[in-house]
Amino acid sequence: MISRRQLLAASAGAASVCALRPTLAQLAASTDIITKAIPSSDERLPVIGMGSSRTFDKQLDDDTRLRLGQVLSVFFEHGGTLIDSSPMYGDAESVLGELLAATPVRDKVFAATKVWTDGQQQGIDQMRQSLQRMRVERFDLMQIHNLRDWSNHLQT
Repeated sequence: MISRRQLLAASAGAASVCALRPTLAQLAASTDIITKAIPSSDERLPVIGMGSSRTFDKQLDDDTRLRLGQVLSVFFEHGGTLIDSSPMYGDAESVLGELLAATPVRDKVFAATKVWTDGQQQGIDQMRQSLQRMRVERFDLMQIHNLRDWSNHLQT
């Protein structure tokens, strides 16, 4: 059983933490985002990007298109740029491509995806397919998923 003194002390401590901590709304309204430079180019990117594995692997009905479009809008409004996908993520690349095509700031996207197949030509084909699906001119970052056949893909 907790004493009245312990309850009051714990309540005062919890109130102090709440009073000193910024609210979620204040954090969301903040325009200060943490960035880090890419060593080879000095281009600065936010340290947190947006993955697409489950969020964008959807069938696009009107409601889903609207909701995911809002996700992208908020992401870009708050300084987001890096979006990462993979052909492993079902329809995510295609869904992102359709939504990004309707986004006025699509030129600000730092597009990243992965290759995860065996063989140099199969890797090249998969990368080209990812370009078509995401509707980008080029990928800013191509990753080798789980280092699968890395010696072939690294050359590409």
